[in-house]
Amino acid sequence: AGALALGTLDVASLDASSHGALGLGQGTIAGNLAANSNGGAIGQSGVLSVAGTSTIDAGTGDITLTNSGNGFGGAVSLRGDAVAISDRDTLTLGAVDATSLHATAATIVLRQGIATSGDQTYDGSVALGDSVALASGGDIAFGAGVSGAHALSLDVDGHVGFGGAVAVGALSVDAGSASLASTLDVTGNLSLVVQAGDIVQVGAFRVGGTTDIDAGTGAVVLTHAGNDFGGAVGLTGASLSIHDRNDLVLSHLRPA
Repeated sequence: AGALALGTLDVASLDASSHGALGLGQGTIAGNLAANSNGGAIGQSGVLSVAGTSTIDAGTGDITLTNSGNGFGGAVSLRGDAVAISDRDTLTLGAVDATSLHATAATIVLRQGIATSGDQTYDGSVALGDSVALASGGDIAFGAGVSGAHALSLDVDGHVGFGGAVAVGALSVDAGSASLASTLDVTGNLSLVVQAGDIVQVGAFRVGGTTDIDAGTGAVVLTHAGNDFGGAVGLTGASLSIHDRNDLVLSHLRPA
């Protein structure tokens, strides 16, 4: 009826419910984990290993499962206010309903859309298991690269930052501002729209489909010698500079 604190676990499966803070303890769950705190905070006291799926519901409470030794074998679904979770290897995210999300793992697998009013932070390489749409009222930060044959769509009020190479099937970004720290490889179409700031590349852009770049009143500077735009390219900005190592087909140029 109130708070619940678990100690050491060695069970086939676990279904834990409380009406206050829920401490999941530490140990091994050979099957699935279900945890519901009905609005209380959910945390842990040590390393958790869950072989099956995990469904963790804190309602309006926070979820803090950030032990670096955690191992979640199956998909992890999360509901809470400020949600932070870590995995020592691969973390597969299922449904996420949170105000903010901070996921840390060697590899973070995204299979469905995630929308938050606050920030989203992905510390680790992101792999797309399906086409994914991410929406944030704050910032989205990718600490490393993003890869997968599927499409990635980002709708962000604040800043989008990529800390590594991006190699995806298609990419659409609509953000307040954006930064790309490495190369960008898109098999299909690329759309990059920012409301403030310049769009400047660090590594080469290689796009198989069409490209639409809109910097608003900012500058577009795409002058890397390795750029290769396979389809038509449209540019909007205060000043426009572009280079292609092969043929370059321009669909439109709109100086702001």
